[in-house]
Amino acid sequence: MGECLVLGWQDYPRSTEQATENESRPATNRGRIGDNIRDRPLAFSASSVCPIHPKHLHRSSMVPITQTQQFFTGWQAAQPFESENDAHVARMEAFFDAWKRSVPAGASSNPAEAFHCQQFAEFSAAFSPACQDYRRTGVRANAWRAAGVGKDEMRNSAVLRWLLDGFEDHGQGAAILVAILRQLKRTDLAELASVHPYWTRVEACPFGEQESRIDIEIESPRFLIFIEVKVRATETGNQLERYLDLAAAKAAAEQKPSALIFLTPTGRHAVSEKLREKIIPFSWKQLARILDEHVRKEGLSNTTAGTLLLQYAEHVRTLR
Repeated sequence: MGECLVLGWQDYPRSTEQATENESRPATNRGRIGDNIRDRPLAFSASSVCPIHPKHLHRSSMVPITQTQQFFTGWQAAQPFESENDAHVARMEAFFDAWKRSVPAGASSNPAEAFHCQQFAEFSAAFSPACQDYRRTGVRANAWRAAGVGKDEMRNSAVLRWLLDGFEDHGQGAAILVAILRQLKRTDLAELASVHPYWTRVEACPFGEQESRIDIEIESPRFLIFIEVKVRATETGNQLERYLDLAAAKAAAEQKPSALIFLTPTGRHAVSEKLREKIIPFSWKQLARILDEHVRKEGLSNTTAGTLLLQYAEHVRTLR
């Protein structure tokens, strides 16, 4: 018999009687007596002379070695995994080699400081009374939050009107309104507001139109300003277009300049593109920065007015 590869379940009869009995059994049940043939292992053998007689093998194939070698050689050549893995390993090694070279020689992290239990215990004991003393100064208080101004548009409009009115008891005159107008590049109105008296109203109805309520109206014989205040709500219908027409009509009657300011949490523009060049966007965060700057510039940090302005700036930063 020539050189061959034998694959199959081996059956080595322990005696001549067992071999004879095994051969007499049906093909599907052959095997060692008492064995389950499906649990038997495959036997692989390559030899110039098969050591096992074919009659002692079940479901086996004897394939020439050369043909088997050709099969496995072709099968391995068809598998891309080994060559790809080698390429991945090579790239990974190159990466780590480059990474090691990029680390400065002798670089090391600073050693962790030791934890001092005694110092921590002393700090813990002193922290609570110190924190109570700090809170007792009222530094965390906010009058506007306590008053429940919240995110209500009418309440915030009322506070803002108070801040913008030059005759109110905050004592800042027209300074805040002038700072806002300069921020919005309306220096013409800023100059007028700084020298001419004006009056402020909330929920104003120009020409008696009840359907068009202006959140804040600032009026002077020399200028007119409407402010539409938004916190959570969005534009409704042609609201801004109506307000713009009312401002233009009222200002034209006395031949004075006018402006419509659209105050929102983000300073967004009007939805209608044709109105964007005519309506001035303004944000609550811009207002907060103006109030902070006014307090700093005027040195009001330790005054009642400064405290109220800073607290309102803190409040409007939460309007989103």
